[in-house]
Amino acid sequence: MLADAATPAIPNRRRWLVFSLRSLFVLMLLIGVLATVLVQSWQTTQLRREYLNHAGAINGHPRTMQGYSFRATRRTLGGLLFGDGRVTEIWLYPGSYDEAYLRRMRELFPEAVIADYKSE
Repeated sequence: MLADAATPAIPNRRRWLVFSLRSLFVLMLLIGVLATVLVQSWQTTQLRREYLNHAGAINGHPRTMQGYSFRATRRTLGGLLFGDGRVTEIWLYPGSYDEAYLRRMRELFPEAVIADYKSE
C-alpha cells in the first residue's frame, strides 16, 4: 500500500537510537580512552599504597623508610576517585637504598621531598 499525499507521515519515535558507524566508533574510542586512564590511575594508586605499606616492613624486607608525612587527598584523578593521599615528605635510612630505588620512588611520589633520616 502506498502512502497518500493527503495522509500525514507517522513520526518515528525510535530515531534517536539510530547511530552511524562513525559515531559508534568515536563513542567506543572515548570509552576506551577513559577506561585506560582510569585503570592507569588506579594502578598507580595501588603501587603508591603498596610502597607505603611495605617500605618500612621488617619481616623479610629491608627497612628503607623511616617515615613519611601525609595529607588527605591529592588533586588528581587518583586522589579524587580512589582516595590517594598526597605524601609531602619521605625520610629514608642512609645507605638503605640505591639510585634505581630512589628513581622509582621519585616516579611514584613526584610531589614528595625525599631525604635521609637524621636522628638527633
